[in-house]
Amino acid sequence: MSAPEIQLDSRDGITLVTINRPHKRNAMTAQMCDDMAIAWQRFRDSDDRVAVLHGAGEAFSAGADLNQPPSNFWRALPEVGIQIGKPVIAAVRGPAVGFGLAMVVFSDLAVAAEDARFIYPEGRIGVTKGLMAALSVRVPLKIANEIMLLGKPIDAKRAYEAGLVNQMARLGCELNDAMRMAGDLGKAAPMVIRLLKKMARETLPVSPAEAAYRAQLDVEAVEQSADAQAGLEAFRNRKTPVFAGH
Repeated sequence: MSAPEIQLDSRDGITLVTINRPHKRNAMTAQMCDDMAIAWQRFRDSDDRVAVLHGAGEAFSAGADLNQPPSNFWRALPEVGIQIGKPVIAAVRGPAVGFGLAMVVFSDLAVAAEDARFIYPEGRIGVTKGLMAALSVRVPLKIANEIMLLGKPIDAKRAYEAGLVNQMARLGCELNDAMRMAGDLGKAAPMVIRLLKKMARETLPVSPAEAAYRAQLDVEAVEQSADAQAGLEAFRNRKTPVFAGH
């Protein structure tokens, strides 16, 4: 049996999430996006305090698999497709392309190897969902526009200078450095970390695309609730529904 393409491991209070499709440069399929959403849910519900996200092999992620493009890609993004409340650190080696770059953007912290490259080629491909606009409030606008509009790669050094990543690492050391950062973060007061992360996110402007996906989550929560089922069943049976609030 082949290894799962999204792997989850817990190490000393740290959840390690691995994108494990190296023969395709960790390009994301719809199934992988679903599995990633499940991984974030398990991290959220676990006792682990920090998660580290990285890609197996020599690429972080080549983005969405264009041979089978996932329409559900946004569900795999932390704090977009699922509200986590705990910090996520991206450990980037090689290219982070398109959706791969989005995973870095929506992580709380990032460590980049010397060979890391950040690319958003959607303008040349002709497709975008608009979520990358979030980059414009995370790095200087002119640099965000350079990445989004020109679609040319920026290297690890430029990404570090722009504030897209927090730390540069020697090639092959990026995961260890990210795990060390996670270990330091895991020693901090978790309630304080959650509150600061929450307030920081609420301070940032939200793009229309991100707001739409968040609204969709809220609507789905109501549609999938026990109250919704109770209301529909009561309507079918011509009874008065009893709502429990969940």
